[in-house]
Amino acid sequence: MPVVSSTEAASMQLQFGFEFADLYSRQGLARLDERFLAFLEEANPVWREKLSAARANPESLKELEKSTLLLALAPYVEDFLAQLFGIAAEVKVLASRHSVLAPLYAAKRNFVQRKAINKIRERPSRSPRFRRHSKPGSTARSPKSCTPTASKSG
Repeated sequence: MPVVSSTEAASMQLQFGFEFADLYSRQGLARLDERFLAFLEEANPVWREKLSAARANPESLKELEKSTLLLALAPYVEDFLAQLFGIAAEVKVLASRHSVLAPLYAAKRNFVQRKAINKIRERPSRSPRFRRHSKPGSTARSPKSCTPTASKSG
């Protein structure tokens, strides 16, 4: 990762008519938010409306809905920030590198998940407090009645 000197950082320009000082003021951040909402409106009016509704009544969203909204907005935030900081070309290059390796990462993830699932299926629970697998004739509890057993320490 290249290091940016202080003189290079001082010469960096933000897009959309913003300056770095705007990032440190409430008024600047409010303008930046307005610009992001306009950007989102152009890119995807449906998500812009959903974001506005969530902001208007945040208590109405369940945790899963909040997570879904954040994940859906993430690519738009990434694109907006890349444009704001003038690094859209660099972000595009990094994304293309990631896309090239995506099939490899997916195969690795699937392999690890299959191995983990097979290990879980092969081995009975070893927890002394919970018994999830019972053998014929044993006194172990079934999963439906799985409750803590008395502790031997004491």
